[in-house]
Amino acid sequence: MQTAKLDNSEKTPRVLLVDDEKYMRDMIKLILNELKYEVVAEAENGLQALDLCSSERPDMVFLDINMPGETGDSIITQILDINYKTIIIMLTSVNDKTVIMKCIQRGAKNYILKGNGVDKIQGTIKETWQKFKPKKKSKQ
Repeated sequence: MQTAKLDNSEKTPRVLLVDDEKYMRDMIKLILNELKYEVVAEAENGLQALDLCSSERPDMVFLDINMPGETGDSIITQILDINYKTIIIMLTSVNDKTVIMKCIQRGAKNYILKGNGVDKIQGTIKETWQKFKPKKKSKQ
């Protein structure tokens, strides 16, 4: 009997969730668990997020734009200074193209509107990971 060979080439994304609203972190965490992504840490503000980016070195950060203290849009460049390969997806409840474009210009790769349905959120997450995930080094 032949057994199926597991494909270990697909890296499991390690994720940091940053949102001041626990219910939002819980909802995104459920979606990520379904996608088999590993949530390594959660933060409720920007300062916690920066500390966790340094210690956990996540592949992806889901970053709320509006939080008390350091806002998500104000710490994008600091996260990328810690690890320029970090894939940042902004979380927002307001579809303000000016703010979203400012986040993209600072280095965020995509955004999720909090009011979107689960299928749309999953699609955005998978599409962003596939497009920006670290490339496997080729052997020469």
